Amino acid sequence: MDQEIHTIQRIAIRNDFNVDVPWLVRKKRLRFLLSQSSQNPHNDFICERWIRLPFLGKHSYKLARELRKLDFRVGFYPLITIGQLLNHKESIPTNKKSGVYRLNCGECDAQYVGPTGRSLMNRIGDHRHAFNKRNVSEGLEENHDFTKV
Repeated sequence: MDQEIHTIQRIAIRNDFNVDVPWLVRKKRLRFLLSQSSQNPHNDFICERWIRLPFLGKHSYKLARELRKLDFRVGFYPLITIGQLLNHKESIPTNKKSGVYRLNCGECDAQYVGPTGRSLMNRIGDHRHAFNKRNVSEGLEENHDFTKV
């Protein structure tokens, strides 16, 4: 088959017919394969075949036109949605977020891990205040300096 395609290509070139014969053969073969795969003798109803593609301007229309020749219906979707363009959320600085935090002792390898619903900055301030007052009831161990954060 490759030899036949090559012969047809040479004949086309000799007759000043500028055409890509291998591409035309592949295109015709693709049409044939797609038509064969869509034929189902057991079903009496017609099923529409849809394909979803990203919209890329005029190239999308050209591709859709070729796919319609193969009995495909084409639907496009945008690459960027309005929601992505209108992202008005500002990021919250880490020290103002709540969550789980870890404090390391400034003098040894001891660590304290604790959750908070308040801002991290306020909670660490509570720990510093408790350490300065030597108030162990704030959850930190005695004899550890967790103020050097």
